[in-house]
Amino acid sequence: MNRIVRHKGARAVAHLLIVALMAPFFGSISAGVAYGQYNRLTRQLTVIVLDMHDVSEEQTVPELAAWAEEELWDEFHQNRWFLPVPEKDVEAEIERSEFDLPLASREQQDLAWLLNAEVVATGYVRAVEVGGSPRVATVDLQVFLLDALSGEYINGATIRESSDPMPGFEGPDSTLIKEAVAKAAAEAVDVMGRYEVPEGYVITEGQEDAIRISLGEREGLDNGDRFVVIGRTTDPETDETFPQVQGQLVVTETRTTYSICERASEGKGHPIHVGDFVRGLYYDEPLISPEETSVVGPDPQRPDTEDSDTRRNLPKILGILALLVVFGILISNNGSNSTPGTALQVSGVNIRGLPNAINRIQWSAPASLPRVPQSNGGYVVGYEVHRGTVPGFPVTPNSLQAVIEGGALTQYDDDSTAVATSFNTSIATSSDNGIVTFVTTSPGGDVTWDLQPDSYTYDYLQTPPQPGTKYYYAIRVISKKVAPNPFPDDAEALAGDLAISVPYRAGPVTTIEPPVLQFPPDRPDPGSTDVNLDTTLFQWEAVAGADTYVIELSTDRDFAPANTLRSEQILMNATAGQSVTHRFVGTGGQSPAQLFANVRAPIYWRVGARASDDAFLPVDGGGSQVEYVFSLERSFEALELPPAIP
Repeated sequence: MNRIVRHKGARAVAHLLIVALMAPFFGSISAGVAYGQYNRLTRQLTVIVLDMHDVSEEQTVPELAAWAEEELWDEFHQNRWFLPVPEKDVEAEIERSEFDLPLASREQQDLAWLLNAEVVATGYVRAVEVGGSPRVATVDLQVFLLDALSGEYINGATIRESSDPMPGFEGPDSTLIKEAVAKAAAEAVDVMGRYEVPEGYVITEGQEDAIRISLGEREGLDNGDRFVVIGRTTDPETDETFPQVQGQLVVTETRTTYSICERASEGKGHPIHVGDFVRGLYYDEPLISPEETSVVGPDPQRPDTEDSDTRRNLPKILGILALLVVFGILISNNGSNSTPGTALQVSGVNIRGLPNAINRIQWSAPASLPRVPQSNGGYVVGYEVHRGTVPGFPVTPNSLQAVIEGGALTQYDDDSTAVATSFNTSIATSSDNGIVTFVTTSPGGDVTWDLQPDSYTYDYLQTPPQPGTKYYYAIRVISKKVAPNPFPDDAEALAGDLAISVPYRAGPVTTIEPPVLQFPPDRPDPGSTDVNLDTTLFQWEAVAGADTYVIELSTDRDFAPANTLRSEQILMNATAGQSVTHRFVGTGGQSPAQLFANVRAPIYWRVGARASDDAFLPVDGGGSQVEYVFSLERSFEALELPPAIP
């Protein structure tokens, strides 16, 4: 497989340099456009960093593997494409689950599921050399990312890096080695962050040697590339559906928009069906455990220094490319992997007066393509919105919840009170004017999709999210590519192919309904007067999926912060609908009776709920963060207390 490292190497540098230099002459082309075409902008992966293993036979530095693990964690933490799980959380879960070290691949997968991680990082310090004049240390580092969904290796990097020459340095070798390890870790994480794992789906079942997938030459596929196939299985007792690895495929023939595959002989498994999800494997050789170590994972390989060579030769490349500026218009904005401009955000929504439980998905439009339809150029056509219940869920017709028209609409509200409805959406590029038409009708047919080079057809079932359920979401960008000839002699040449990005993910978010208040009652109902703020037990119905609550008191019906007092967090896991009670305790132990000493009525109160492990805090209807999903407010009259004794 041609690893699609978007802005790595001469071709990417050519785009960056040429487009940047041509920007003053072509208003629609900018450095940002080129960068957007060659960089994955949003898909942040949660990663667990496990023990690195020293197979270098370097006896003078026993802490070498620990250095590598520490440097990798720090680099993942600083890289915008990864979110490392804190080491203390990993250690605590390993101890709680009673895993034996080192972890086998299946145990690594289980650990990732327990910690809501998508990938697990492991690897080797393969070789260490110290020598030369001045002395430098050279380290070979190999890192692999194991996919929590499939249990296969889907990304990785093999890096050789050296410490910087320091003439006159007389310190220990360990100082130079540690610097080389740090540089190798930084380069490895950078390479893995730029790589886009190819993902698609099965489009025809065929015979065992004639299975077609929706990825082809335009995605960089080659004969011999391998993919893991992930379908779904249903628990006959609970009717719940779960991801299931169906087997592996090997590419035997490639076409522009699809590839023909056969089942790998060692990957026989469950039947493969149309719509099953496929994900590219990073490592093509059998996964073995080296006899001289207890490591479970791929056999360490010799490093490939191509990336490092490219970086060292960058000044020469830039000098040559400067001569090619006059050809910039010929190789500018013509990519097919547009990405949302910023990281996805998914959060609960609190809209005053509505009982709905709403999950809101927000993103910004890609910077790499315009949002306004272009006859002669590429632009953002719309977005697919997918929903699943596990991290890294397969993006298939069954996970599709909406196909949104237009590049400017970058928000989707997933409403628990909506009615399940089937839709048919057809997208096609007009040969008359080069504009993409977008038609949605209801009801749709059987759940499926048909993605052709210049037309996409979706039949999908939009279902409401279930209150109390934790969900994950994914967005795919649909775009029209630049026509082969931007100044055609005939109208048919205007029609550019459509393209679809890899999925960009966010979550988890729990579908939280607003709590229902029970006591005190609302004024002027009986029981709403003479309420003692210090002793009253406020009562409400527990909410499905929520484990954190607060009570708010205010003299303002709109709960303006200046006039509102919030309680300490109330942590509980109560059954949905169960009546729960709690006394108001202000943050820092403040007494509400003292704070509201000069106010009797009306005093407004409400209860907020949320799930503590959601990725983002709830927002209001306008998108401002409110931290909780709040109930409808009630009011009461406070008990008039005697003045305090002087």
